[in-house]
Amino acid sequence: MTEQDKPARELPGVFKMVISVGIVFHLLALGAVALAVQNGPWSVRYLSTPSNSDGPMFASSISQYTTPYYLQPLMLANNYHFSSNLTDLQTIYLELAGQPKNKAVKYPDAKANMWVRYRQRLLVSGIGDDKPIQAPAAEPVYPPGEAIPEVTFFCSPFDAVQLKLGQIKDIEFKSRESFVLELERLLTEGERERYQDEILKVGKGPTSEFQLTDRAIKSISNPEPQAKSLHMYQLPITRLPKGQLFYTPSPAASILIRSYARYLERQKGEPVELVRLFRNPMGPAVMFPSPLDPSKLTIDAPPYDLDTIANNLGNGKPRSWSPK
Repeated sequence: MTEQDKPARELPGVFKMVISVGIVFHLLALGAVALAVQNGPWSVRYLSTPSNSDGPMFASSISQYTTPYYLQPLMLANNYHFSSNLTDLQTIYLELAGQPKNKAVKYPDAKANMWVRYRQRLLVSGIGDDKPIQAPAAEPVYPPGEAIPEVTFFCSPFDAVQLKLGQIKDIEFKSRESFVLELERLLTEGERERYQDEILKVGKGPTSEFQLTDRAIKSISNPEPQAKSLHMYQLPITRLPKGQLFYTPSPAASILIRSYARYLERQKGEPVELVRLFRNPMGPAVMFPSPLDPSKLTIDAPPYDLDTIANNLGNGKPRSWSPK
């Protein structure tokens, strides 16, 4: 009998069991990481934004152990839920400020080739996803000599003026000079040029005093019809106006903005000013009756916002909130 005619030896039963257990464990780990990922966005009534849902608990309880200790070393931990597959992302593009409308420079550039346009799209997708921020409810106490952390936030120039004037609301100033000195302490030079004359007019009290009330502050007209044009400001977190919700760019977005502005300045040989324009996602909840007006759909009733919002990013460096 030749070697070829000899029957093949069967694997030992223990060896077959170990291999079978290994295969089942591997498939279980892959199935757990695929099922444990968040799913959605789902339309939830009476919520203005879509809501994501966590995966089943049994899959999450398995994945929290198998993913970091088994799949990650094997480079198999990706669940293949990429950002480009999500439908609840903002639509974002960049423009260079100061350009004529017929010669507006946009990124992603529709005239660029598909590879450059794809890379530009990846870039602008990284400068969205602003995070909400508020002033701390209690005044934080920092050790002596430690710098107070500063925060960057978006605010329209008109709202910035109104927030500053709110700090001196209902204070009686005995003379015009003391009132003007206080305005010089609060407002920047550009803000004084735009608003000081009107502030002095509405701030005149019934007698010789100068006093600002809520009604007077709200009566100040906005010279910029683009009410949704927001600028970046920077303040120590302890000076952030209380009771207001602001949005701050993520650290990664701030780095991308400054880096791209430097790249464009080198390319064009002159300072540039970037403007980010975006629209918030429109989820399926817009087809539900509005909780504010049930006779209308959510998309037809205020304050549902379909407008394009502009953020003036400048060259990535925030504006000064107060005069230097």
